[in-house]
Amino acid sequence: AFFESPHLVATLTRLLGPEYRLHPHCRGHLRKRGAKTSMWHVDAYKGLPWCSGRLHEPHWCMVMYYPQDTTPEMGPTQLLPGTQFYRGDSDRAHYSRGHIPSFGEQLAGWATCVHTVTGPAGTVVVMHYDLWHRALA
Repeated sequence: AFFESPHLVATLTRLLGPEYRLHPHCRGHLRKRGAKTSMWHVDAYKGLPWCSGRLHEPHWCMVMYYPQDTTPEMGPTQLLPGTQFYRGDSDRAHYSRGHIPSFGEQLAGWATCVHTVTGPAGTVVVMHYDLWHRALA
């Protein structure tokens, strides 16, 4: 029912075209109270290597929905606006490729700032699939 909302359908149609499809990986990502902040990352395209080319046009979108009022203390998602245009390496040691600077150094050179996604119950966020993001603690 949520994905059939007229406003969401209109938004996704404008971004992706009238023949868009929902990916089968469509589920809630629930976080337990006290969970650690996750690493900054971009999601992988299923079936393709992590380093596959990224798309600057929105061929894929990610949709987030907050069913309850969401505050920073609840550990919501943080975004780095505009970072779908950047290639980078995650901030977790075992993700390092050995030749790329640490993620903190990369982030310092990017023209972006952290945006914490909060809002009242019913908040919907549609974002570029390649946007760097993480879950707060």
